Amino acid sequence: MDSDSAKQFGAHASAFELSPIATALLDAELRLRVWNSAMAELTGVPAAVALGRRPSQALPEPMASQIEATARRLLDGPGRDQSREAFTWDEGPQRRRWLSLHRRVLRDAAGSATGLLLHATDATEERMLGQHVDALREALESAGLLVLRYDRDGRVVDANATAQAALGHGRAELLGMDIFELDADSPRSNFGITWARLMQTHGHYYQTRLRRRDGSLLPVEVFCAFSALGGDPTVFALARDRSAELEQQQALLHSFAETRAIVESAPLGIVFFKDMQPVRISQHMSTLLGYDAGELRLIDWTRLVESEAEVRSLAATAMTALDTGRAFTLECRLRRKDGQPLLCRVYGAPIGNTHWRSAGAVVCLQDITEQRAIEKALRNALRELSLVFDSAVLGLVHVANGRIVRANPHFERLFMQSPGAMHGAEVEALFDDPDEFARLRARFAREDGRRGPYQFDCRLRRGDGNRFWAVVHGSWLDTGRDDSCATIAAIVDVTRERESEQALRESEERFRLFAENIGSVFYIGDAGSGEMLYINARQYTDIFGASPETLRHDVFGALCHVDPDDHARIRAYVEREYDDEAEGGVDFRILNPLKGRRVGHLRLYRRQLANGRLMNLAIVDDVTEQRHSEEERVRALEEQRDLLVREVHHRIKNNLQGVAGLLQQTARSRPQLADMLTEVVGQIQAISQVHGLQMRAREALPLLAMAKAVVGNVGSLYDMRFAVTETGDWLADVVLPEQEAVPLALVLNELGTNAVKHRRPQAPVLAHFAAEEDRVVVTLTHEGRLPEGFDLARIGRATSGLGLIKSLLPRRGSQLQLFDDGACVVTRLTLSPPAIARKGG
Repeated sequence: MDSDSAKQFGAHASAFELSPIATALLDAELRLRVWNSAMAELTGVPAAVALGRRPSQALPEPMASQIEATARRLLDGPGRDQSREAFTWDEGPQRRRWLSLHRRVLRDAAGSATGLLLHATDATEERMLGQHVDALREALESAGLLVLRYDRDGRVVDANATAQAALGHGRAELLGMDIFELDADSPRSNFGITWARLMQTHGHYYQTRLRRRDGSLLPVEVFCAFSALGGDPTVFALARDRSAELEQQQALLHSFAETRAIVESAPLGIVFFKDMQPVRISQHMSTLLGYDAGELRLIDWTRLVESEAEVRSLAATAMTALDTGRAFTLECRLRRKDGQPLLCRVYGAPIGNTHWRSAGAVVCLQDITEQRAIEKALRNALRELSLVFDSAVLGLVHVANGRIVRANPHFERLFMQSPGAMHGAEVEALFDDPDEFARLRARFAREDGRRGPYQFDCRLRRGDGNRFWAVVHGSWLDTGRDDSCATIAAIVDVTRERESEQALRESEERFRLFAENIGSVFYIGDAGSGEMLYINARQYTDIFGASPETLRHDVFGALCHVDPDDHARIRAYVEREYDDEAEGGVDFRILNPLKGRRVGHLRLYRRQLANGRLMNLAIVDDVTEQRHSEEERVRALEEQRDLLVREVHHRIKNNLQGVAGLLQQTARSRPQLADMLTEVVGQIQAISQVHGLQMRAREALPLLAMAKAVVGNVGSLYDMRFAVTETGDWLADVVLPEQEAVPLALVLNELGTNAVKHRRPQAPVLAHFAAEEDRVVVTLTHEGRLPEGFDLARIGRATSGLGLIKSLLPRRGSQLQLFDDGACVVTRLTLSPPAIARKGG
């Protein structure tokens, strides 16, 4: 080696000595001229051993031979100035290291090779990682995992065969493809966050869907990990095809949902025990017992049982069954959290094939409290129904497949059979007509014929051979079998009803025969709806001169043939509140277009049928001739009566005047009785005045004429005259009812007599008659004073004086007042209806 080369290698030695990169230089004779400390540390060969020697002299085989052979090819070969190669470095039987050796040819200015520069790095970990990666790749391929590697921009830089086959893309198509073209559920906007997370963590797990070449989506489970192998950061994405798993999961979820729905919807409380402790408790169990799940996990479950004896019995039965791997069922009484008792059916079973204490057991509670109550109620109802069935006054029978299963006593009596004799008998034997039974059997043979209740009439035959009519009401029973039919039927003997119907039809015929041949209009209608049910049309046409069609839907349709002045009276009569004791009738005038004006008489009756329906029955007669005859007879009777009444009044008046004359003669002969007899004479003459007026009057007695006559008579008895005045236009029209005439005449006579007797001597008595509104006021005024403390209300009824007046006054329509007015005493008698009336009112 010349001096220039020695200087050059010396300079290299100085430059590379402090370099952290393991460096060595070989000259053209393949001798080591530079061996820095990093190389010595990496290879374990000191510089003193290596410098000046060939690799075969300083380094172990086969590494030394490989370095020399490669160096010779580089130094002697044309065009190649560098190469890279990995060598094994055995440091012992249990340790092998890999060195990555980079070789580059050194040349002088003339281009001649002067040496070889070696840079060595420890590639053991990288080599081992590569081996692991290869092994992992093979394992992933065999495991069916999709492996994708993509860079910082999301471009695919590698894909394994499984990924290529699953996605339908070749390797060349996948390389460089945007990962977001494949990942259908991961947006590009989240890529930066995901990349930063991967750099900070060991990996990221998520689920997504990859888009195949044909556009379909592949559900996968992905684990991403960041890697900086090879210098450029990339992401490894390991994806597992979840299609089959999702299908299984979906099936499992569906099965789980069904099971959960069954468990949750079932009226069962379910609890799973493991190691004698509750680990899973259904919601219904909490609802059933009134405890929440947390409380049920902590409480002693034996506290729920009502008694210690029941606890021991339940535990013995359950433990024995579970210890032998069997299920058990029992009933017990529990107590809820709120203290309410609970009757439960308990189901239990071990889980798995191992011992139940470790594997667990499931226990279900069913609340049968209400069920037991229902069963009890059903038993009671069954007993009641049996009692009703056996004691019913209807013939009840249970029939199945054409034979009698059970018949109640009344049914047996209907057919004159002994108890139990009809069990198993054929139904066909009960019918009188075989053809009728065949028609019914054909009807009920169809499926639609055995739906819902049914009813039919038929003739049946008793045990003695007698026939009877029956109505059969029944309903079909669901037996759950297509080839079976059963029914419950009630048999009602309607023989009497049929006979009654026949009698009714005959009665209707007789009624029509009668109604069509009488001379009156006969009408029957529904009082509720007003609908006409029957009318004898011929008689209606004869009396009203029109067709009865107007009455079909309007009970007042006939008013078009009636005098308008009678419409209101007829309506009032028809619409009145009916009383059986006061139905009467009403006359009206008919405008018959053929016969002229006629007089009709309407009688209306309202009757309620047995079914509660209210009926109107109307009869209209033409009473024109009868009314004319009655009017003539009434007029004759009235004239005869008037003559008799006037004669009677005349005779009474004469007799009373004779009595008054005798009393006056007695008064003159016996002065001591004169005052008393004068009063009696006045009363008799007052009555006589009334009869005298009634004798002359053809109508009711006028009040004013009677009052003037009475006060005039009083004045003549006491040798004076009353000053009489009157006001009111209709005073002369006021009349007295016949029963009030004599009492009021006596009252006026007594009032006039009191006024004359209690006046100041020679003072006049004023009598004023006034008509005010609907009343008449009679006022008598004379000078004088009433006694101190006088009170008319405190005077009792007596036979004379003011007591007599109070007794004679009408109970209704009269009022009497006596009071002082200055130096005068005023007597005021007020009369109003019904004590008085007006003519024509």
